[in-house]
Amino acid sequence: MNKTQQGDVLLYQGPDDGDIYVEGGLVEMTQGFDSMLYIVLSGPNENDDGSEGAYNLQWLGNEDEPEENQIRGKFHQLLQQLPITSGNLGTLQAAAIDDITSAFGDLIDAVKVTVSAISVNSVYVFNELFFSNGTVETFGLELFKK
Repeated sequence: MNKTQQGDVLLYQGPDDGDIYVEGGLVEMTQGFDSMLYIVLSGPNENDDGSEGAYNLQWLGNEDEPEENQIRGKFHQLLQQLPITSGNLGTLQAAAIDDITSAFGDLIDAVKVTVSAISVNSVYVFNELFFSNGTVETFGLELFKK
């Protein structure tokens, strides 16, 4: 029997990088922005260390995307570069807010982010997105250092 699935594939990050859920032969889907948040916060491309030499790797989008449509982020770089300590959580939080605000553009009026340390190798990022249409959605992601 074929089953039509709608939405985006639900992505999450495990200790060995991105993954999907499959149950009963079906991939778990999402109608929300879970996967977009995961992609924005987990980083656009491998080998993107935030340096000038990696500038071409520092964005999300289609090949030949115009500069004004490229989504760039710093959260994933900081997560890889900084030790996960209470002193660095504010820096990670500010980067997550900037990245999400940039990626969602006019879709959201505001975003609240809380970053908590889970271990020396992972953080939990709780997001509240305040959409321009008046709705509020919450998402939580555990993200790991590589």
